[in-house]
Amino acid sequence: GMAAFQLQLAASAAILWLLAAPVLGEHAPPSSQNDALSSLSRSESPWGPRKNRRRDRGRQRQGTKKASGKLKSRAPPKGSILALIADSDRESGKDSQSCAEPEFGSRESATNKMYLEELRGLMKENKLDAYIVQTADAHQSEEIRECDRRRQFISNFDGSAATCAITADKAALFTDGRYYIQAVRQLTPDWQLQKCTPASWLLTLAINHTTTAAAKAAKNLPAAASTASASSSSSSPSNSSNQGVLHYSDSDYDSGDHYPSFRSDENRNENEKSVYDDTSSSDSGDFSAAARTSRHHRKQGQAGACGTYTLSSRRSNKGSSRSSSGELRIGFDAITTSVQEFHHWQSILRNHAELVGTKCNLVDQVWAKTESRPDCIECKIVPHNPCYAGESLEYKLKAIRQLLSKNNAGSMIVTRLDELAWLFNVRGGDIPYSPTFWGYGEIGMDYARLYVKKSQLSPEAEDMLTKASVQIIDSPDISDDRIRWMKKEVSPVWLDPESANVRMFSIIGEKAAKLLPSPILDLQEVKNPAEIEGTKSAYVQDGKAMAIFFSDVEAELQRGEVLTEFKMAEKMDKLRASLPSFYEISFPTISAADSNAAMVHYVAKKDTSAAVNTSSMYLIDSGGQYSCGGTTDITRTVHFGSPTDQQKENFTLVLQAHIRVASAPLKPGNTLMYIDKIAREFLGKKGMTFDHGTSHGVGSFLNVHEGNGTSDLRPGMIMSNEPGYYAEGEFGIRIENTVLVAADEAACKGCMTLETISLVPIQLKLIDRSLLTKDDVAWVDAYHDKVRRTIGPLLEKDHPRAHEWLLKNTAHLLSSEK
Repeated sequence: GMAAFQLQLAASAAILWLLAAPVLGEHAPPSSQNDALSSLSRSESPWGPRKNRRRDRGRQRQGTKKASGKLKSRAPPKGSILALIADSDRESGKDSQSCAEPEFGSRESATNKMYLEELRGLMKENKLDAYIVQTADAHQSEEIRECDRRRQFISNFDGSAATCAITADKAALFTDGRYYIQAVRQLTPDWQLQKCTPASWLLTLAINHTTTAAAKAAKNLPAAASTASASSSSSSPSNSSNQGVLHYSDSDYDSGDHYPSFRSDENRNENEKSVYDDTSSSDSGDFSAAARTSRHHRKQGQAGACGTYTLSSRRSNKGSSRSSSGELRIGFDAITTSVQEFHHWQSILRNHAELVGTKCNLVDQVWAKTESRPDCIECKIVPHNPCYAGESLEYKLKAIRQLLSKNNAGSMIVTRLDELAWLFNVRGGDIPYSPTFWGYGEIGMDYARLYVKKSQLSPEAEDMLTKASVQIIDSPDISDDRIRWMKKEVSPVWLDPESANVRMFSIIGEKAAKLLPSPILDLQEVKNPAEIEGTKSAYVQDGKAMAIFFSDVEAELQRGEVLTEFKMAEKMDKLRASLPSFYEISFPTISAADSNAAMVHYVAKKDTSAAVNTSSMYLIDSGGQYSCGGTTDITRTVHFGSPTDQQKENFTLVLQAHIRVASAPLKPGNTLMYIDKIAREFLGKKGMTFDHGTSHGVGSFLNVHEGNGTSDLRPGMIMSNEPGYYAEGEFGIRIENTVLVAADEAACKGCMTLETISLVPIQLKLIDRSLLTKDDVAWVDAYHDKVRRTIGPLLEKDHPRAHEWLLKNTAHLLSSEK
């Protein structure tokens, strides 16, 4: 979202200003200096687009310049991006640590140290000075399989968002502010927790490395070999032995820029040829880490060499003539790195480092030796009931081909797993919390291919696909030879830069690729009538389960039973699992009491979860996947005793922000950012804010987080409404419902409104009625009427206690107990 981008921009620019201190020295070409600055000022998120991830804001550091032999402070150029960020920082009072101030891990582990040494040995064999380990899998999934958690294996850090960078004598982990305490506890002393972006940290290393090499060359010394010790001799500019001055002007911050790109096959010389240009590679489709490694081992005869290809880190129009022999060699996995992520690294590190894509993941090789890597889950793939899908596979393929034709593309590769499941009308279970499966799709103007392990397909799914003339390829990946065929026969090949990996793009090449956001998402985001009905049906089941949950918990607490956050999460999950069309939970249940609820993404652990009692304010954020075609996500905050006046006031203000969103008239061109603005403006006037998004798209029996939040709102979209407030060390409040965008032609042409489809009461005892307007009261009463009318009949006969609880908690505000 825009808020996350702005935070990241500020952090990147803060490190940029640090780099404007003595770093480059007189040997670096001026154009390279300007490139480093301008690229950082426009850098994107180091973790790629993810929903509701908070970003830390870097400290505004002052640059220095040399005058009369002394260093003195230098203000950013007036009107530059840095000056604007400096003003913003002064106004907000934000302050956090930079790359120069890392924390070291506190967890002792000889095993982790051994893993690092193994990885460094592989880096040396592949002539790499640094290696990037990201969280992502090959499809850029939000949730990843246990067998793909490479970053967690090598670092022991299990937070959801992080990137690692390893050199010969340093191991750095980069994450956001949510995880600083956790990271220090989980990392060993061999690791540094860096509170800046990985690109900034690596750029500092690369510039120091290049400066040192240039200084030696200027003194007619032999050129230094590309060694990791030289590359990581300093983690901050202040430690550099070659301190110089970085000159720049406002022109360094121009807005005109374009993505750097791969050199096309025709323009590469033999030494630059990608390993994927080897036409002798097998077409077996086996791209497991072991298979990729063993194929290369047979060809190279080396136990640890992985095979690499070199990508240009420079923009061709800069005309740099500097040899790459002195540049830092930074490795990354070409299969788990998206094209967009590579462009991000390339735009920052161009002219300073050589980016080297490895054919296999080096961490996989270390992991394989331990024999501890979990097997990848392979679930049965079944048809999605046509009654719930609403549109046939043939209809969807026709729609995609029309978009291919409209955009002058000859074919496309479907890379996102939720888009693959939606398009082919099948569901699986390979990815946690999502009914998706491992594979790829290939769509041409007159054919369609599904790449998947055939043994996973149920007979019914195989029959459905065959009848739709889909070619089933018994492989979860597309071979290099097939991608080359696409380049030759059905180009331009449409690739989504957010999810297509570097390996694919390197084979297809810039000329034959069409880099555009996936056309499937636009179709998938707008639910058809069957999908809308399936989602509403899922929320009816969800509402029943949550009414039983809250009534049972209140009764247990009144009896004096000991409850914990973990036990309550288990209870909620079991209640959902008992529902007729339940498939799995849609994300790990957040069950948090009192101060733990102030941590937005808190997850209770069995041995450490807090007790819940009659004095607790409690937040539960949970959801389920239902085979009737719905994905649910709902949050309720309740108090099991007597809330304080402050808790009631804060809760009521969050409720009012929720109502403002739910009641907002929408016009063509509005996006989720408009929804976010409504909630934040209301709470901002009360001196309140929250560090997560107000809304995200929700899938139809697919991912609970769908889309990227930038699409224009259209009738049929389903999304969340979840403002909150978090009093650190005290309590947290979030009220989340799911809403359907509906047409409101009576208001104006193209106008829209939001229909709330979640069906769980909002606790009355937490509402301060004196703060509500008449419209607020009318909204709450109307919502509770709908909940009582819909859920009541499902409880009346078999769950009398839950029915009584529902009636009490849906009473009209004016007649309910205060």
